[in-house]
Amino acid sequence: MYKPATRFRSNYVANADAIHYVTPRIKPVNLTPDHILASGSLPPGFPMTVIEGVPYWDGGLFDNTPIESLLDLLENDELDHLPIFVVNLFATHATAPANLREVQERMLEISFESRFLLAHADADGSLSGFVKTVEEVMRDLPQDSPVRGSESFRRYIRFRALKNIRIIEADHAPMTGGMDFSAHGVRSRYKSGYKAVDKLFEKNG
Repeated sequence: MYKPATRFRSNYVANADAIHYVTPRIKPVNLTPDHILASGSLPPGFPMTVIEGVPYWDGGLFDNTPIESLLDLLENDELDHLPIFVVNLFATHATAPANLREVQERMLEISFESRFLLAHADADGSLSGFVKTVEEVMRDLPQDSPVRGSESFRRYIRFRALKNIRIIEADHAPMTGGMDFSAHGVRSRYKSGYKAVDKLFEKNG
């Protein structure tokens, strides 16, 4: 859940120190029905949900793929091997909007795109170059360097887990379709998700 420039919340971290790894501003809390409601408070269709006096909107408005928060959930022995699947619902499209309706659609899609993948992915869309740099720093930095004991270094080296990311490319659907909560709309997105996963497994054998 998210309120601009105020606070972020999570109900689980790998251990007591995990909140200091990558996202030190996150505070662990116990989830309540209000938190679940807030996660679906998508404007303009739904109002903000107020929790302890603070109004929250759908967290996707801030980051629809919170990679950094995910890294806090991983145990140390999972960083190098645990597969991570990301469903890319709002990938950048080559076709330019042709009318005002499509312009509005694209504006919504951009706001929900994966901030992290856009910022760090290589030209081919992978994170291999980013991860390679992290692993080279881990290897080449002297063992007696005081940097290894810093909190910033502890955060940085957890990003090596990104080598385990597998991107699932879903068929493009207008962002406004995500506001369709009818039985047909929900069923269509459900089937689209399964189709995307099947396509990934077929591609990778």
